[in-house]
Amino acid sequence: MQSVGNIALAEELRRRGIRPSRKLGQNFMIDRAMLDFIVKASGVDAGDIVLEVGTGAGFLTERLCQKALWVVSVEIDRGLYELSLERLAPFPNLTLVHADALGASHRWGADVVQAVAAARERASGAALRLVANLPYSAATPIVQAVLEGEGATEFAGALFTCQKEVAGRLLAGPGTDAFGYISVLSALLADRKLVKTLGPGVFWPKPKVDSAIVEITPSAEKRALAGDLQNLRRVVSVLLTQRRKRLITVMKAADIDDYDIIRVGERLSLMGIPLEERVFRLPVEAFRDIAGAVSMRPDSR
Repeated sequence: MQSVGNIALAEELRRRGIRPSRKLGQNFMIDRAMLDFIVKASGVDAGDIVLEVGTGAGFLTERLCQKALWVVSVEIDRGLYELSLERLAPFPNLTLVHADALGASHRWGADVVQAVAAARERASGAALRLVANLPYSAATPIVQAVLEGEGATEFAGALFTCQKEVAGRLLAGPGTDAFGYISVLSALLADRKLVKTLGPGVFWPKPKVDSAIVEITPSAEKRALAGDLQNLRRVVSVLLTQRRKRLITVMKAADIDDYDIIRVGERLSLMGIPLEERVFRLPVEAFRDIAGAVSMRPDSR
């Protein structure tokens, strides 16, 4: 299959009557050089299985198929799925899935898990990577699913495009306006890097905002230090719901036991952090220590 110029790619979609959906965050990357850059930057090779969320018209998919051992590509839009079935038919190392990539609670959908598991059965020991031009509306929950992957969906790495604002939240540090739940979760579970910023011109239709390419590498060491992941999620979420209040005020409002608050105070004192510190100024390691001292009910999430 041969790639064609940017204008021709956009015209192909127009001819087929495909209208990008704002609701689904569909902005197709049509810059051939940038598509090649993404594949190269991802480091995907013949020993890898790739999950792509958002097949679109298959422009990135075809390049991934040329590099990877196997590609599982997921598309929720029926028209784009049918277009991709036709365009990508020459690739035998591809599984196309017509489904929503995510199920409940930021987990991968059953169809995705099944397709990835089948691909991994074909190649025991192959690394799983996410490489995708993510739909803008779904970027954050998909990143969370990558971070929390386990079993068949345990990822060796991820490289993806997203809104620049989303990238800012992923990479934000304590004390900044963008610092929040996904900042803490990603920092505690993975290594993160901004690879490149992108202007609107590499997409069709052009979005009204800039985008970014971000790389995330889940860390087994960080995952082990995080302890009970579900409890960590609940604690971080509850604390950052009132991010500008003092930590002790937020913990008391969340009905955390006085004994647990004392334990938190003892742990944080070793880091030189008082209980009166504002939540959004806490270093990410503090959230891990708090979660290790506090057990929150599931309905607190």
